[in-house]
Amino acid sequence: MSRLARQGIVAQGRAHTTLAEPKSRFALLPARDEAITPDHVRHLMDQEGI
Repeated sequence: MSRLARQGIVAQGRAHTTLAEPKSRFALLPARDEAITPDHVRHLMDQEGI
């Protein structure tokens, strides 16, 4: 069962890649012209009530 699950995960990952294979299991977002700081995160958390 584990072998079949791994094959399915690998096959699914290949279907979603475009030009290059991912270097890790985490998807990267496109680059932006701003740095995310702890203050930025706190502000967003306050807005969301977290």
